[in-house]
Amino acid sequence: MSQKTEHRTAMMYRLPRRILLLTVVLALTLAWGVVFGRAHAEEGSVVTVSAKGTTTRFLVAESVSKESILKDLTGTVKSGNKKIYSVQLDPKAEISVTPITDQTAAMFSSKEESLKVIAASRVADQILADRLIDVTTMEKSVSNKTVQNKTIVNTSKKYRKTTKTVVRAGHPGNRRTTTTVKRVNGTKVSASTSVVITRKPVNRIVVKGTGSVAVKKGKRYGGTSGTEIINYAKKFVGNPYRYGGTSLTHGADCSGFVYSVYRHFGLNVPRVGQKNVGVRVPLSKLKPGDIVTFSGHVALYAGGGKLVHAVNARKGIRVTKMNYSGKRPLAATRIVL
Repeated sequence: MSQKTEHRTAMMYRLPRRILLLTVVLALTLAWGVVFGRAHAEEGSVVTVSAKGTTTRFLVAESVSKESILKDLTGTVKSGNKKIYSVQLDPKAEISVTPITDQTAAMFSSKEESLKVIAASRVADQILADRLIDVTTMEKSVSNKTVQNKTIVNTSKKYRKTTKTVVRAGHPGNRRTTTTVKRVNGTKVSASTSVVITRKPVNRIVVKGTGSVAVKKGKRYGGTSGTEIINYAKKFVGNPYRYGGTSLTHGADCSGFVYSVYRHFGLNVPRVGQKNVGVRVPLSKLKPGDIVTFSGHVALYAGGGKLVHAVNARKGIRVTKMNYSGKRPLAATRIVL
């Protein structure tokens, strides 16, 4: 080798270290410029996360702040579970953001680190995915359940037989159950449940009548329908007729039949003269349950142009047509509404 060549080689090895370092910085700058398409000093950042005894760094293409990262971490955790009401990051964890300059670029290049390049919007996701810091969440779930009330049935002579009167409507209650769950990195570590009655149930009270009333002229009575009266009366079709009788099973005459049917509902009509109580109605507007009077006979209108009555000793209690004997009805009386 010539002396001239040896001299040039020696001079090359004597170049100041700062020139070599600047050359590395320039190379990194050009590389980042190609990756991001803009000047690193204005938009690049290095995010450092120190927790659990380790340190991890990310190279971020845009400018980013510690505050925005912390906000994104909380928001990302909450977005995955609507029950979360509190997010606490490990207080011992440290997150720092260093803007990229020539000086920081030289510092990181001298450490010979291989930094992962991510977008600013993905920093929080990456920290959570790599479990770099512990995240404690508190979840709360609330459920409401109806507490059924009861129906209490009492009896009273103040109300007519076969009637049921609601003296207190009552209402169901409500039970609220609140469950709180504490999780660390998604794993449940504790839970608690509290139950509160937000509305007490109130029982419904129904009074079943055991009493009766004397049916008066010009008055009608609620609580019993004409259809109910006819349905009850038809249960005794086929039973015998007995003059002077009032037994629906062993025998009754026409007025005794009407008397006993209404008495079952706590409506005491007269044994005779039944057309003189209740409210008179036109024969053209009859309804089931109306008392229909003939000459020497009385029956209950069953609807559809028919009667249910104790016909005579030969036929007993039957359902017949209105003109069963060829006689025309004289009057009609309505006892119930």
